[in-house]
Amino acid sequence: MKVSFDNNKLLFIFLTFCLLFWRIFLIIPLAVGYKYIAQIPHYIGKTPWSNFDGSHYLEIAAHGYIGYQQAFFPFFPLLINYSSKFIGHDLVHVSLFLTHGFFLIALFFFWKLMRLDYSQKTSIWIIIFVFVFPTAFYFASVYTESLFFALVISSLYFARKKQFLLACIIAGLASATRIVGLFIIIPLIIEIYNSIQLKKIHSEFIKSYLPLVIIPFGLIAYMIYLHIVYADPLMFMHVQPGFGAGRSGGEIILIPQVLWRYFKILMTVSHASLTFWVAILELASFIGSIIVLLFALRKKIRLSYILFSISLILFPSLSGTLSSIPRYIIIVFPLYIFFALLDIKIRIQLIIVFSTIQIILASLFLRGYFIS
Repeated sequence: MKVSFDNNKLLFIFLTFCLLFWRIFLIIPLAVGYKYIAQIPHYIGKTPWSNFDGSHYLEIAAHGYIGYQQAFFPFFPLLINYSSKFIGHDLVHVSLFLTHGFFLIALFFFWKLMRLDYSQKTSIWIIIFVFVFPTAFYFASVYTESLFFALVISSLYFARKKQFLLACIIAGLASATRIVGLFIIIPLIIEIYNSIQLKKIHSEFIKSYLPLVIIPFGLIAYMIYLHIVYADPLMFMHVQPGFGAGRSGGEIILIPQVLWRYFKILMTVSHASLTFWVAILELASFIGSIIVLLFALRKKIRLSYILFSISLILFPSLSGTLSSIPRYIIIVFPLYIFFALLDIKIRIQLIIVFSTIQIILASLFLRGYFIS
């Protein structure tokens, strides 16, 4: 008898097993880093899984905003803070519990979303590529990746199921997690349009789109807070230069200017420097993901997914840098769909290559080296 993972309990057990197996796999970069890579103590958090941004989220959850931390949106640290009070454990363990919990929720809805368009076999391959993607280890870190992925995927799932009010409420929480959460409005507009009949009268047509006004509420609430406390509603943008990497504080830098900057980096920085290889990673992630998305159109992957994904990639680059793009693209789920639709030999080769790169990158990250 064929076993189907569409049963919710069985699906949850299956995904939990996959998550546990992946966590065991992540012991490898932890061990490799400990044995072969010198630690940079300045960037190590309370746990290796809370390095860099993770330390900021924990500090915000414990003490509120200080310094340049207004760049980090409030929903995730608020969840850490309130969950620690409810559960009664320290912030580090609570944050890791939340991260893994949200990742499991994201995988659950991702499976359900994929099964609306693809077979069970293809959906399994899609899930595999989520785990092996080179920067997937951020899903296990004290970052917003798991939370944001869960919000994005569940919003899109409920939109596909024509539950638009719930989809927009979830999208509103996404806009309180990251500014790019606003771009969920793109696929939701398309999905609402696809679901309504053109013969509907004008008033019903408008009513179908009315829930979309909820989406920016998360961002607006944060901007009101920044205005009241700091007299600067756009402070999350204005503090960006404080984190280096050539980020602008609100000025829009066009893509050609950004690419020219990376060309100069690659021409002037020593090949033996980690900065050179991180620049290679950032540039390859940016260009590679755009190319894959263009090929994904030929695979007839849903247009609403593609347009949303392009916005996730292009918008951060307008700050003048491709820094963190390798991490941001783990939310660009059409990449996983495209890989899963390739020939079986190519899939296996990609899994080997991606897994190897993930071990290398995670090893560096866990020892305090900035990767993305």
